[in-house]
Amino acid sequence: NILDVENIIKLSAEPVEEDYFDTELPVLVTCANIRKEKNHQRQLNAMSILKRRGVDFVWVNIGATSEKNRCDSLIRQAKQRGLEEKFIIAGPRDNPYRYIKRATAVTVLSDYEAWSMVITEAKILGIPVIATKTSGALEQIEHLKTGILTDFTEEDIADKIEMLLSSPKLNSDIRENIKNCDNTNQILESFDKFVEADGCRKSEKEILYVIDNINYMSGAQVATKLQIKELVKGGASISIFSTARPSIKLRNELIGVKFLFWQDFVENQLFRRRFLDCMKDKNLSSDLKKYKKHLTYVAKTNPQYDIFNNLVLPKISNLFSKFDTVCVMSEASAFRGAVASSDAKRKIQWVHTDYCSWAETSDWTRQITANDGEIYKKFDRIVFLTDNIRNRFVSLYPELEEKTAVNQNLMPVDSIIKKGKVAELKGTPASFVTVSRIDKMKGFDRMFNALTKLYDEGFRFKWTVVGDGEELDNFKYLFSNSSFSDDVKFIGAKDNPFPYIRKADVFALLSRYEGIPNTIYEALILGTPVLSTNVGGICTQVTEGVNGWLVDNNEDAIYEGIKHILLHHNEIAEFKTNLETYRYDNGKIMDNTNKIFFGD
Repeated sequence: NILDVENIIKLSAEPVEEDYFDTELPVLVTCANIRKEKNHQRQLNAMSILKRRGVDFVWVNIGATSEKNRCDSLIRQAKQRGLEEKFIIAGPRDNPYRYIKRATAVTVLSDYEAWSMVITEAKILGIPVIATKTSGALEQIEHLKTGILTDFTEEDIADKIEMLLSSPKLNSDIRENIKNCDNTNQILESFDKFVEADGCRKSEKEILYVIDNINYMSGAQVATKLQIKELVKGGASISIFSTARPSIKLRNELIGVKFLFWQDFVENQLFRRRFLDCMKDKNLSSDLKKYKKHLTYVAKTNPQYDIFNNLVLPKISNLFSKFDTVCVMSEASAFRGAVASSDAKRKIQWVHTDYCSWAETSDWTRQITANDGEIYKKFDRIVFLTDNIRNRFVSLYPELEEKTAVNQNLMPVDSIIKKGKVAELKGTPASFVTVSRIDKMKGFDRMFNALTKLYDEGFRFKWTVVGDGEELDNFKYLFSNSSFSDDVKFIGAKDNPFPYIRKADVFALLSRYEGIPNTIYEALILGTPVLSTNVGGICTQVTEGVNGWLVDNNEDAIYEGIKHILLHHNEIAEFKTNLETYRYDNGKIMDNTNKIFFGD
């Protein structure tokens, strides 16, 4: 799998607001959702052992806390053991890399793991890893050279942590050994072999990726996205089939990729439409109407029959058959059987987890993998992330050994290293507020691009957006997936937006066109300087250099305007002082109104 090294390094340079690292104590960081197989209970037990030994440190856990009972139990036990200030459940973080970069060490202590992205991310950022001897860790870490391997017992975990924390030389030696970690070219060359068959160049092949939900960015999906970007860069023709339409952000990232949607698939549409609607539709062929009649007949005569999986889903094989290569991203994909039944020239299944352990984790996984031996007979390649996981799979399905291959995750190393350097912060942070309808006319796309550029250059800011609109969800998603997601908040419409305006340093309105916005008058009345595009009649409201800043109606000017404020923070105080004497003259306006109605 490929990791976005450039983005990881960029994100790791962001500051950390929490005080976890404002201590002389060592800090361990674990990035794992709190689930049974991640075994945070064993982690807490190991910390208790180390407390009794007098080993003092802070352990920060970053990850989803959706299993509330498990989280509550860990918090309660930590308090009972006097560890509530040292064993921290920090919850999910959009950017874990800034914590990894500042850690004494990263721990990956799961019961089982495939190829761990966290291990590689930590190595690229130059941080030692302590990991249980899972299939992936055994191949990613050379014990005491590029990390530390531990048994699955809490005693051995405690021993290994104490070993690292008590030996600055071991820590520095590991950091030196993992400096400039890079296997990008090797993995790319290996991947090319999977997509180049029968002497064809990859640029001559059409590759279809089957990704059940393209918008769900799991670790496997992030790696697959980077894989796709590298292939497109190399000239391959890539399409993605998904049950979901990609977000705006994802479309922008995957320029040149074609998207196919399950919702547009005609058999799926017929399955969901009413029978009479289909019969009356003049645009449907007689064959499609016969197909609908058959579905309806089966549903009436055999209500227990699984029509969707038996009569609808297999039809998608016709679409898959049109491609040279079909690559299924997930071992849990609902479309694996349809791919297997297709006539695609080359079928590849990517396995991103420790297959044998995962397949036995629940009734659901046992059910969906029950027929894998037959399904995978029809695939040309089954790709695993490590030799250990591949070997265990082969022991389960020895007849498939010749079809298996191993390919590691590809890491964007240069980017990770670049972003791992702590950025020099520039200017003085300022808080902005925008109160407006959320649509493209208001210029939020230009605002996003300007803030992205400024953030990358080391500028910091806070921005609150108040309002609703047809584009709220799209822009909210776009900003929430940015490197500054914690700093820009879309809070929806408010009956009383004025406290937000008064509290801000600057009121910003970056519209493409306006008349005379009331919100600008409201900001001036409340004593808040205004940054605005110079459109409509706004130049009669805002006096440049007195109560605000006017910029030209384009993205570059917006960028320069925000940058100017961050570099000249003193102007905010000056303009606020000027606005202490600002008065909105309703009396004068009423005099004019009377003249209009009643004459001089």
